[in-house]
Amino acid sequence: MLESLTLSASQRSTLAEAAATYAADVHLAAEFLAARGITEAAARSSLLGVVSEPATYEHKRFRGRLSIPFVTPAGVVQMRFRCLEDHDCRDEGHGKYDSPGGLPTRLYNVAALHSDGNAVGITEGELDAVVATHVLGLPSVGVPGIKNWKPHFARCFADYEEVLVFADHDEDEEKGLKHARRAVKEIPGARLVLPPLGLDLTEWVCRDGGEVVRDAVGI
Repeated sequence: MLESLTLSASQRSTLAEAAATYAADVHLAAEFLAARGITEAAARSSLLGVVSEPATYEHKRFRGRLSIPFVTPAGVVQMRFRCLEDHDCRDEGHGKYDSPGGLPTRLYNVAALHSDGNAVGITEGELDAVVATHVLGLPSVGVPGIKNWKPHFARCFADYEEVLVFADHDEDEEKGLKHARRAVKEIPGARLVLPPLGLDLTEWVCRDGGEVVRDAVGI
């Protein structure tokens, strides 16, 4: 049975404690994060961490992975985990990203929706949202795989003058843009932002620099 969207206070407390424990070891992922343009300050602001010692039983299989907490005004409500190994995760029999089973799909970094300003970004993936927020200076939420976009998410962006939907520009353009176009269609006034062919937002920023991307996007 799927977990309720509303967690009990004790559940939120357990997740908050786990996130804080893992965040203390975020330095272990410094090289990985720096290669993606994420500074230590940005990582700590986002409460990113590394699972050196699993804080709960259900996190045991994520040992050694990057922890990505979903923080809301109510606290930490969910966590995802990213493999840090330099290998093809499919060949190793696991996904690049994973999380405990039975969890609902949520937007990452909903704090972006409470920031000042008239513009907000939507990225494919949590780490792209960190880059957009802290490198480009555009408060952004992340969809954990744009194929997980839900129609009710569109209501979160109704009050913004400008909504930028960053797509991954895969070689197979139709496949890569299908879900991003859906989000753009469902949000009045949203516009699609497409990196150069073969790149996602983070790769684009790392290749050309934040200022170049900001100018290209028109932020």
